Amino acid sequence: PKSIYNAAKLKQMMLDAQRVKEEQRRKHSRVGETKPKVEWHKVVGAKQS
Repeated sequence: PKSIYNAAKLKQMMLDAQRVKEEQRRKHSRVGETKPKVEWHKVVGAKQS
């Protein structure tokens, strides 16, 4: 169905934007200030809260 397709597309777009934003934040922060987060930690953390 079209609604499921559009929802999946939107979800993927949001995940890509979040990943790019995190990369940019890491690039522009001081060296050693932020450590990269593991992807599955993000998913588990989102489901818990």
